[in-house]
Amino acid sequence: MRSEKYNHADHCVFLIQYHIVWYPKFRYGVLKPLVDVNLRKFFLKFARSMDIL
Repeated sequence: MRSEKYNHADHCVFLIQYHIVWYPKFRYGVLKPLVDVNLRKFFLKFARSMDIL
């Protein structure tokens, strides 16, 4: 299990955690193929940088 990294400010201590949900309003595809690929790459890179994956 990874160690939690708490951030400190003058008056508080906090831990930022992310939860992203993609829920389109309609059931048909809303992302163009290239946008889909770029978003996947971005989220994977972000998750790796945050030591999630």
